[in-house]
Amino acid sequence: MTRKNHSWKNATFLVLLMTLLACCQKVDSNPGTSEAEVFSPEQFEPLDFQEMFDIERYVPLLSVEGKDYLYSINKLRFYDDDIYILQDQLDRTIFKFSSKGELLESVEGTTSIEKKFYAVDDIVLHNNEVIIPDRLQSQIIFYDQSLNYLRHIDTNFPNGLVNIAFLPSGRIIARPVIENGEPSSLYLNTLQNPAVFKPVEGFKGIAHTPAARYRLSTYETFFHSSSPDAVLYADVRRGCIWEISEEGVKEKYLVQLPAAYLFSEEEMETMEHMSAEEILTFGMKFKGEKFTNFDYIFENNEFLIVSFLMPLRRRFIIKNKRTGRTIYRVIRFDNTGPNNIDQSLPLKYLVGITDEGQLVFYHDAEAFKLRAEALRASHPPGHQFTPKEARFLAAADQVTEYCSVVLAFVSVKL
Repeated sequence: MTRKNHSWKNATFLVLLMTLLACCQKVDSNPGTSEAEVFSPEQFEPLDFQEMFDIERYVPLLSVEGKDYLYSINKLRFYDDDIYILQDQLDRTIFKFSSKGELLESVEGTTSIEKKFYAVDDIVLHNNEVIIPDRLQSQIIFYDQSLNYLRHIDTNFPNGLVNIAFLPSGRIIARPVIENGEPSSLYLNTLQNPAVFKPVEGFKGIAHTPAARYRLSTYETFFHSSSPDAVLYADVRRGCIWEISEEGVKEKYLVQLPAAYLFSEEEMETMEHMSAEEILTFGMKFKGEKFTNFDYIFENNEFLIVSFLMPLRRRFIIKNKRTGRTIYRVIRFDNTGPNNIDQSLPLKYLVGITDEGQLVFYHDAEAFKLRAEALRASHPPGHQFTPKEARFLAAADQVTEYCSVVLAFVSVKL
């Protein structure tokens, strides 16, 4: 149990550190005349779980004795009801779980006999294949759904790549490591020569900014779009969300945050000359009121969900496209009380969004089980729990010593 607690603390620290590093970033997208839909939130109201969310199911992820052990989640993907997880990039392990949380397969990058990988920041499911970009080897590596190695592409990125996405044609969009003044933060290959990527014309993104010296790979950059022919793209920001298709890049959404959330030019220039540790110390004095990062975005024909992380807070912009209603909500991470849906733990730590738009939160399995025991102890024997409370208790009963993570699948009500 000590290893699990230590690992979660390390993961939390890394997320906080990367969020603070993100504050240095500016955007120079030069998109021309923008026709983007603009959101200008003045205030984020506390999110009421019962009003906004409905917990559909819990899935305890059950590792197996003698096999790779899941203790943290970097990226989460879903394919044919199975769950694929990229563990912390320093661990270099990919897991495949069933929809019920049973461990089916795993592959550890540095011990793999067929093909090794060393620094992976993303995982993509496309055409019945599992694909990862290896930053250190500048490779894109392909596996089948059972995590058997198939092939790899040696790309022309001198410093590696961190995120990829596929267009319907099969062309690959990539976000490289931004070092040495790359001309763009967005590259595209061709079907005729898939190993060669060229900058997307007219798009500079985060190139030539102070953030070029940081590998801000903790976060997503490509997201689900309502258009089947496109993907959404966001970088560590100032509010821009672009749509990428075969036709090019267009600015689709613009989030204009209050000035109090943003660092001034003077503050950014100060941090440009700091080490990572100094940036962390400097940023903490603002007590979580600054730094924005679009780490999860989802769009279909019914909803737009934009989520961004600030220390001790997660903020949501949610729009119902059918009614036109938009709400702005915030979850505070220092909330320790039970949620008001089923008396389980509060929903805090977002780790993914399904293709259907369900939000996926994680809970520490030990804390999840302890909360269930406390709920039972607070009622006399024979107490009739509500159906939602009973479902929570049943999920907690599945937690074993080989379970470190419980996923909560949540639908949005708006």
